[in-house]
Amino acid sequence: MAELALRKGERKGRKPRVFVPGCGLGRLAWEVSELGYDTTALDFSSYASLALRFLLSSSTHTRNQHAMQPFAYYLPHQRSNANLFRTVRIPDVVPREEPGSFTFLQGDFLKHRPPPPSPSPNSKEKGKEGKGGYDYIVTLFFLDTAADVFTYLSHIHSLLAPGGLWINLGPLLWTSGYTACPALSLEEVLEAVKRSGFALLGEGDAGGNGVGGGKRGGGGNGKSGKELLGGLPLDLVKRRPIQCGYTADKHAMMSYEYHAEFWVARKVVDSL
Repeated sequence: MAELALRKGERKGRKPRVFVPGCGLGRLAWEVSELGYDTTALDFSSYASLALRFLLSSSTHTRNQHAMQPFAYYLPHQRSNANLFRTVRIPDVVPREEPGSFTFLQGDFLKHRPPPPSPSPNSKEKGKEGKGGYDYIVTLFFLDTAADVFTYLSHIHSLLAPGGLWINLGPLLWTSGYTACPALSLEEVLEAVKRSGFALLGEGDAGGNGVGGGKRGGGGNGKSGKELLGGLPLDLVKRRPIQCGYTADKHAMMSYEYHAEFWVARKVVDSL
């Protein structure tokens, strides 16, 4: 979110397009749209879709309108019965779909196609179009859901516009079910990312002066690392582990925690 917030207003003309696959209940995607981005959220789960559409509908019109007891069916690690049956009220904000700002889709990530080209705001030729694709793709706890991570990397690459950015945070809990899949180490995943046509920001070869750079090997112009990253703080965009809780009950005796990996990668090769 900080990366997108700092890049807000970087592109003149149309709103930058952001794609959030595996969006779950859609909170991250909705918050991205609130920053002023044209956001498309996608999830395969009908359960997530049902909950998100309910919150986006006109039946949800005030904060804390709905009451639920989400911990009542999970008995282990509870400190008290009161804890087990406590009520939680949702939502803390009232989300609303705004045409051209937030779009939710249910479907298969690998069948999703990039948006069509849009007129270039810098072009004086009427009807001239830029290249299609998303300006940003944001993946949160998503990459390790792949049955074939190489297919995911290739598809992320194909969905991005030239020079577009992929922002990722997540663990490597490979969860392909009964499907055989390569359980790659982080080192192997990062090498696959680079071989799939991406350059990791903060590693000296990714460029960074806004969306649309797309030049291979953008680090030879003598600028400082901060300038190469479009004026963004290097410690914000560089690859690093981030400690993350996951679906935790803060009042229970146990919680799940990951040392998830964060990176920002630029599409530097137009086609593979």
